[in-house]
Amino acid sequence: MSPITNLDFRSELRQSPSSQQALIDALDLAGLDPRKIHHDSARLRNALGQARESIAADLKISPANIEFVGELGVGFWLAIEGMLRASENQFVYSAIDRQLIHAIAREQLSRPVMELPVDESGVVDYESTAISEGAILTWQAVNRETGITQSPPARNSLRVFSDMTATLIPSSLPKEWCAAIWDPRNFAGPEGLAILAISDDSNSWLRPLPNIDNRRSFGSHSKSAVIATAVALRDWTANQAALEEKLFKLNSYLRKLILEKIPGVRIAGSEIGDPQRLALVVNDIVAEQLLREMEKNQILIDAGSACSAAALSPSHVLSSMGLGEDGQLRFTLKSSHNEEAIENLVAVLETEISKLRAN
Repeated sequence: MSPITNLDFRSELRQSPSSQQALIDALDLAGLDPRKIHHDSARLRNALGQARESIAADLKISPANIEFVGELGVGFWLAIEGMLRASENQFVYSAIDRQLIHAIAREQLSRPVMELPVDESGVVDYESTAISEGAILTWQAVNRETGITQSPPARNSLRVFSDMTATLIPSSLPKEWCAAIWDPRNFAGPEGLAILAISDDSNSWLRPLPNIDNRRSFGSHSKSAVIATAVALRDWTANQAALEEKLFKLNSYLRKLILEKIPGVRIAGSEIGDPQRLALVVNDIVAEQLLREMEKNQILIDAGSACSAAALSPSHVLSSMGLGEDGQLRFTLKSSHNEEAIENLVAVLETEISKLRAN
């Protein structure tokens, strides 16, 4: 086997070089207030305006729909809480939504709440007849652990919150949406920023914050990160089709080798959804042990849940699909990977799994 190189299959994407440079270039303006009339403030104001326009164009929404939030979790809360304040209707979420959404659902003591299950393939039935007309529904474009994609809800009567934080195609918003959120880290942008979108329908979202100058958010975020995000998203969008084609082939090859060479493996989802991700369960092994043995071979993978405070705790996503809680592994494919990297990954997986099973 050739020397192992470039074998980081963890979920984190490194910030793209062009986005990093944009972030550095913007730092000299970072401490300024764009609302003031000074020359440097005007430069920053113009740069932020151009970044907003660029981001909106790539997401195919209006610049007026966009808010920037400094913390992803706060962005989720603002989006969903604003929708909940606008309506007393049923709140519907799925078993594979983020734990934060599950927590929000548990706090809804005065409204009907419904958790939608998933089938063995990880698909949610958003057309369930038990969903009330006008319900507030959380829709996940792509699950960030499994890569399983969900078709947008077809019922126009629903108020849809769109979780766009894991999709390879950031502009794939459903036609009927009330609020949406993106994580720039998912398209090789900077951390410490979330993109929140609020639709033009004034009846679907009410500001959950104290009324200060009609602001929809407090506006506490890195201005340099906004500029760097615009660059990252523009590059990602330009290369999106080629990246999708490459990762689809690599994902297919990875699935094929795993099923051929490693017995007792169950892959989450029978088909490739978003090709960036693949999750599986390996019988008779402890995921944490395997992760450590893989790292000794310079191969970095993920195990357990993607959104638990304890990184190696069981994934509620895989468990809800009936895949159990043991031996849960996750791989993220990236533009820098190739077939040799896939072959090395599977060869070492096969060896280390055999060793663990023998002990």
